[in-house]
Amino acid sequence: MKDIENGLSHIEDTKTRVVTFEPFQSAVAYDLMFPGMYEMKFGIKPGSLSRHRLPGTSFQGIDFPHIINSIEGKIIDDVILVSDEKADREYKEKTGREDTKELPHWDAPIENHLEFGRSTKAGIQVALRISEGVANKKILVVGYDKADRYDS
Repeated sequence: MKDIENGLSHIEDTKTRVVTFEPFQSAVAYDLMFPGMYEMKFGIKPGSLSRHRLPGTSFQGIDFPHIINSIEGKIIDDVILVSDEKADREYKEKTGREDTKELPHWDAPIENHLEFGRSTKAGIQVALRISEGVANKKILVVGYDKADRYDS
């Protein structure tokens, strides 16, 4: 979140930056990339809320070698946490705080695009948030089909 908090406005070079996202409830990559920051910022440990609703993304306690390799290999430059209304409610019930409302929300509506799946919506919401502080830069979002399109 270091880049999103700074609006990426400090980036003057032409280096490609890889920014990934993951659910607020898990924060596997976030915690690896910024040790202790999650607990300090949100007042709970990663994985202490119920399972998130973004299938195929990280979750505490499950080994994800690709996440470790991406961080150790310096492939990704930043990790942005995404939330949804369910996580917001659960976090507030547990902590009395509403910090998650400031995060990009994958369940926020994207006008005229109901066909997007959850992960694609998350990627678009993150890109929209990054774009608020960026001028004259290109942002690429990798979108995925909904799970029902994988059935054959």
